[in-house]
Amino acid sequence: MSAVALTAGCGQTPDSRPYPDGDITLIVPAEAGETTDTVARAVAPCLAGKLGGTVAVRNQPGQDGVLGNRALLDAEPDGRTLMISSVGSTVVTPLLPPKKDYGYDDFRFLGVVHSAPVVLFTAANSPVDSAGTLLRTAKADGPPVTVANRGDKTVEGFTLWHLNSLAKTRLEPAPVDSDAEILRTVVAGSHTAGLATLTPELLAAITSGQVRLLASGGHRRPEYLPEVPTLYEAVGRKFSDAVPDLVVDTAFSARSDIGDAKSSTLSSTLSQCLSTDDVKRGIGAEFVPAGQGEPSTQRERYRKLQSAVLLGLDMAEIEGR
Repeated sequence: MSAVALTAGCGQTPDSRPYPDGDITLIVPAEAGETTDTVARAVAPCLAGKLGGTVAVRNQPGQDGVLGNRALLDAEPDGRTLMISSVGSTVVTPLLPPKKDYGYDDFRFLGVVHSAPVVLFTAANSPVDSAGTLLRTAKADGPPVTVANRGDKTVEGFTLWHLNSLAKTRLEPAPVDSDAEILRTVVAGSHTAGLATLTPELLAAITSGQVRLLASGGHRRPEYLPEVPTLYEAVGRKFSDAVPDLVVDTAFSARSDIGDAKSSTLSSTLSQCLSTDDVKRGIGAEFVPAGQGEPSTQRERYRKLQSAVLLGLDMAEIEGR
């Protein structure tokens, strides 16, 4: 009997061992120092402590997030390779040419780690005192009204097209390489306004009076910025589920075939980590979601954004003819 007891564990199959039973690789499809990377590094130590083993962050940038997303989908569906990425690389990028061989249905979303609205802002000393002023200026016969953003292959780029479509304006996109560069060029007066996902650095510039926030992109005003209208309010559009929620979520995700048991373990662990003070400080407490909704709810938000982006691509093609 002793011999049987001593050798009982040797016959366990990998699937019968307690999950995760090994180290985890957390892919970030972005450069070190970007928001997604900061978020991943803030949450990784907590995940490691609660799951056991190590959680190693692996940056895999390139092709607007395609390389990182592809690396996750090429990994084994054993739950030891996971990803933290923004909605841009999992929803928007696959829709843009050249054609990709994956879409958001190939992922299982385990929870939102970070959520921030796309915001429209200008320099504090700018004559543009409101979103309405900016839109009226863009309609007038005058110099181009340029808006710095991360380019048309991003949620921010789609937001600019969407804003022009709703307001019947011609705000000119001015693509730059980073959120920090957007802030710098707007403060320097190189561009009339900036359109970027809200970051702790941009929020600090707003609260210190360095820049003036004109509008936020969500359906509702952020609780920490209650005086700022939404983009939809700025253009006189009433709230509707038909219009996209212009909020950039950073999601914790796995391959779609990871299985329910592992998904439940990971979602529960993430929720516990996001309630800790250390993780909140690392991410920025304002940007940590109040609660983790059902994965199906997150998928529906992504579906609506995808539909809106596809409509925008179709309209842009028609307008370009």
